[in-house]
Amino acid sequence: EFQQYAAAHGNEALHQKLAQLDPEAAAAIHPNNLVRVVRALEVCTLTGKTFTACKAESRIIPSPYHSLQIGLMYEDRQVLYDRIDRRVDEMVRAGMVEEAHAVYQNEALRTAYHAIGYKELIPYFENTMPLGECLDKIKQESRRYAKRQLTWFRKNPDIQWIILSKFDKKQEILEKCKKTIANSDLLCYNIS
Repeated sequence: EFQQYAAAHGNEALHQKLAQLDPEAAAAIHPNNLVRVVRALEVCTLTGKTFTACKAESRIIPSPYHSLQIGLMYEDRQVLYDRIDRRVDEMVRAGMVEEAHAVYQNEALRTAYHAIGYKELIPYFENTMPLGECLDKIKQESRRYAKRQLTWFRKNPDIQWIILSKFDKKQEILEKCKKTIANSDLLCYNIS
């Protein structure tokens, strides 16, 4: 219903509905971020509470779980970016362009357009941009996404970071993870 409203009246009009129900959420969510605007409106409609209030309530209740969080990262961000570029090239060789074209042609899958790797190929499918430029855009957007993820996860003081450049092989990384787990103060249970 909300997506249909946005299609008929525009993202700004839908965002105004959110602003009426939850001005704080509306201020934090960009009008063109349709997925988040719709989600916030769904929460408001289904719960009778503001999206902001529901988020605040979920933070009050402490998690009953104790977890060990291990993060893997490269000391030199360029190494990560080079790996992302190679991964996009591998995905193209494995048929990503053809898969994206099938999504492009299928009305029922239009929401997938928002995913990195699909929306950047639309200009190619519409003959407005060469494939190479679209693939460069996919790489750029993937690197930006990785940077946002790192920024998000670095805010979490509970993550035990393992710097991948300090280890040569997957087995060494696995051993470092095992040592980190063994040295944690969490109890481990064998569930059979």
